[in-house]
Amino acid sequence: FSPSTVIKRVALTNDAAPTNGQIPVGNGTDFTLAAITPGNNAVVVTNGSGSITIRLNNTPQTLTDGATITWNVTNGYNAQVTLGGANRTVNITNPVAGMTYQVVVIQDGTGNRTVSTWPAGTRWVSGTDPILSTAANSRDIISLYYDGTLYYGNFGKNYLP
Repeated sequence: FSPSTVIKRVALTNDAAPTNGQIPVGNGTDFTLAAITPGNNAVVVTNGSGSITIRLNNTPQTLTDGATITWNVTNGYNAQVTLGGANRTVNITNPVAGMTYQVVVIQDGTGNRTVSTWPAGTRWVSGTDPILSTAANSRDIISLYYDGTLYYGNFGKNYLP
C-alpha cells in the first residue's frame, strides 16, 4: 500500500447497510447481511442461507497420552501432551496445507519417555529425528509445517519447569 494507491469501493446494489457485528455477503451483484458472532476459538458468520465457521484454533489442546497420540488439528493447532511411557507414535488428523502446528511434549515425573514415530512424511532438520529431553517434567517444543504432502519439523529442547 502506498499513499498513491486508489482504494475502490463497490456500491451494494440492494442497499445492504451493515451495522456493528454484520458484514455484507454476496455474489458481487446481490448482497445480504451476515451476523458475525464469536465462537469457541472461531468466528461464526451466519446469514439466511447458512453459516460458515472461521476457526482461529490458537488455544492449546491437551492431547491424551497412549501408545498412539492422535492430534486432531481441527480442534487446535497448538497442543501439549505429557508422556507417560516410551515409544509413542504421534498421528495428526485433518491437517491443512500451509499451516504450522506446535506441540509441547512434557516428560512426566519419571522422565526418559520417548516418541519413536512422528507423522508419516515428516522431514527433520539434517534428517535427524529429535531426541527428547529426558529429565522429569522437562518440556520440548516441536513445530511441524505441513505443505500438503510432507511435514517439516523443527524442535527446541529442554525447557525446564
